[in-house]
Amino acid sequence: MAQERHVRDGRAQVVAQSRDGQGEPAALAGAASSVGRWGMLARLLADGQRACVFREFDPQTVALAVGGAIEGAVSHWLTHPELDLDAAASELETFTLYAIERPRTRLPAQASSSAPCSVL
Repeated sequence: MAQERHVRDGRAQVVAQSRDGQGEPAALAGAASSVGRWGMLARLLADGQRACVFREFDPQTVALAVGGAIEGAVSHWLTHPELDLDAAASELETFTLYAIERPRTRLPAQASSSAPCSVL
């Protein structure tokens, strides 16, 4: 419990320091910083597509969406410490996997696609 409070207090301090003089969220070091921050995830997603594990999608966009969901869960937890972060992480993982997995059957929009991966 003390460890969780210490981590939460540290994260709250980081969030507080990212506010401007009026208490509003300050702009990050630019939108490019979040793109770079989730770049590794985008590369992993693209690797999964090349291995025919994931469906076709824009890896950068999906990485940003997943990153935003992670940041949203942590931000919520900072003000609502009763949130079960383990359960939230598990739900986010399930949600993401369902969103990116290659379907076992072709969807109507894919029927005319000349995708390099065969459908299972």
